[in-house]
Amino acid sequence: MKKLLVIFVLSLLWCNTSFAGVADDALTNIKKIKDLLKGNYQCQNIINQNEWTFSFSKISNKNYYVEASNNSIGKLFAELKTYKDLWWYQIIEPEGDGSLIINALELSPKREVNYMSILVFFVADYTKEDFRKLVDSYNESEQAFYNQADNFVKTRLKLGKESHDKGNWMNLDRGICKSDYKPERKLPKLDLKKLKKQE
Repeated sequence: MKKLLVIFVLSLLWCNTSFAGVADDALTNIKKIKDLLKGNYQCQNIINQNEWTFSFSKISNKNYYVEASNNSIGKLFAELKTYKDLWWYQIIEPEGDGSLIINALELSPKREVNYMSILVFFVADYTKEDFRKLVDSYNESEQAFYNQADNFVKTRLKLGKESHDKGNWMNLDRGICKSDYKPERKLPKLDLKKLKKQE
């Protein structure tokens, strides 16, 4: 009975150690991916070969400002949907017919094309009331606008050929974006005692 208890305790300890190792690896991987935002992303449109750069400034653990070299509007509020997917939204012509731009960037891509931008129109299935809610939240705060736009995407937006053919949305950009971030190489610490002994 004692042997069984010892084996049970040892296996629990082994599982705990293994899990801690996996968790540490996952956290290290997440940090490496988030570190990519310390650099700029150099991008190229796969349709027309136009090039631009995204730069980022951190606001909080999951919020950033994004600035695009090909967009004169300035910094836009963005949020990490997952640790490797950054999304941000933009309103065009808030006083007129208006449209919404949805931007999504995969930070550590598993496929080559890792940036997409979609333009949503409010003239067919999506109504002026939908757009008014977006404008109202835009005038309230950056976070309120992000939340409203994100909710619209989750609950109302339908992508697909039928929706596209109705004039609800169109592709704006598809791009390949790569971070130019290079982690600093840490120099090994010098052991002064060993150096003195060698003298």
